[in-house]
Amino acid sequence: MINRLRNCCSNSRKRVSFTLIELLVVIAIIAILAGMLLPALNNARERGRTISCAANLKQMGTFQMFYADEYDGGTIPVLNWHLNGVPDWHRLTQWIYGASEKLMTCPSVTTKTNPINSTLDGKVYTSIQKNYIASSDNCGAIQDGARSAGAIYPAKGLRNASKKIIIADTDYVAAGFYSSGAKERLTIPRHNANTNMLWADGHVSTEKGDMSRFSDTLYYGSED
Repeated sequence: MINRLRNCCSNSRKRVSFTLIELLVVIAIIAILAGMLLPALNNARERGRTISCAANLKQMGTFQMFYADEYDGGTIPVLNWHLNGVPDWHRLTQWIYGASEKLMTCPSVTTKTNPINSTLDGKVYTSIQKNYIASSDNCGAIQDGARSAGAIYPAKGLRNASKKIIIADTDYVAAGFYSSGAKERLTIPRHNANTNMLWADGHVSTEKGDMSRFSDTLYYGSED
């Protein structure tokens, strides 16, 4: 009887030992698979954020077209020097059309960088840098009652509107960029190395590759 009990206990220990080894093997396999799948899951999440970012830009494009129809035919200026605090287009869009701060923030940006506030009509509006940037060449600035030279006017029959940049993703601390600085200010890594762009005809695209091509004068001004 005693020997039988010893054998039983011995067999139980062997079964437990074997089960533990098997469990460790399964855990190791799961860890390997997780390591293989995690980059793909991160890329999938970023693709979702890229789509949300494009939706933000599409809504901004609607506001740009409203402004062009309601004012001088041009887009919301990069800067308006006549308003308190020299508000940039971020704050102007919030002030004129009630755009939310969330809309003006790329979903892939998790921290506020250099927020700049202006008070207009008793309400504070915030420009958050390193999210979206506008073309200074195409949007221009309002000074001395007039828009700066070279700006485009989508509401007045702009040629090649689908090739004129209005707003794009950026990780640069500025409200606007000139064509000479396009490569530096448009190239960002946050959308799987892609850049979302809003164009003067209202469409949004996700651009890949070298941003230096957007330094070409084709993308700025009213000429073809």
